[in-house]
Amino acid sequence: MNFDLYRLLDDFQKKVIEIFGEDSLIIIILILVLINTVTSIFLFKQRKRMKDKIIEEKLNKNNIRSDIEALNVYSFFIESNPNDAEAYFKRANTKERLRDFPGALTDYNKTIEINPDDSESYFRRAHIKRLMNDYRGAALDYTKVIELNPDYSTLYYNRGLAKGLLKDHKGAIEDYDKVIELDPYNAYAYYNRGYSKILLEDRWGGCEDLREAVELGVPEALEVIRYFCR
Repeated sequence: MNFDLYRLLDDFQKKVIEIFGEDSLIIIILILVLINTVTSIFLFKQRKRMKDKIIEEKLNKNNIRSDIEALNVYSFFIESNPNDAEAYFKRANTKERLRDFPGALTDYNKTIEINPDDSESYFRRAHIKRLMNDYRGAALDYTKVIELNPDYSTLYYNRGLAKGLLKDHKGAIEDYDKVIELDPYNAYAYYNRGYSKILLEDRWGGCEDLREAVELGVPEALEVIRYFCR
């Protein structure tokens, strides 16, 4: 079979040279190669479009019945769209719900690699790092989100929590100061700032904050007051 094919090609080559001359054979071969390349690219893109359409329809119609199925769909989509930041972000969310925190962290890393100014990805990654006890990494990510969104009190509050866990109580107090500046009725900002002040031996200031927290609706602050603020 192969022998017949080679012989046929050889005969075709001799005939082309006989009719059109030696140089024309090179042109014809280049044209055939070009046609083959274009056809391969077209077929590849056509298959990719069909596959992406199936996945997008599944996602848009909310036909995903479970997180495991969602994980498979996003992974399948990423295979043919390796630079789609949204797909990595959604897969990271799914892994987070499945409590696959290292996997979620990897996908948030990829999202940020593709889109370095995606504040939501930094915020979610900071949350994952906190769950994985990487408080320093979480604080750094919250700092990045604050650079992108400087007027959200929640960001300073979360960074204050991370700094407190790192025993950077001075830094935590500075963040709680900002929270209270932006949101004067944030009861837990007073509670946490008061506790941090006490740990820094500012008992009077800490007790004032704890009393304010009680006024704003944090009953557990009473126990701390009874212990430290006699």
